[in-house]
Amino acid sequence: MKTIADLKPGQKAYIESITEIDSWVERLMVLGLIEGAEVEYVGSAIGDNPIELKLHGGRMALQREYAEKFIINEI
Repeated sequence: MKTIADLKPGQKAYIESITEIDSWVERLMVLGLIEGAEVEYVGSAIGDNPIELKLHGGRMALQREYAEKFIINEI
């Protein structure tokens, strides 16, 4: 099973499920990282963390440890 952290630059996917919900994941869900949302991997900082995503017409930076909690289906 793949997660947001497995995407490469330019790849798009839909969020299928969330493996673990804690207070930080809840905050990310409020920002739009929910089941069915389309995300696109833009790139990452030096050291590959955090990663940058396109989501709902905007961009967000996401720590890799949280990206691993979102299971995806690639488009």
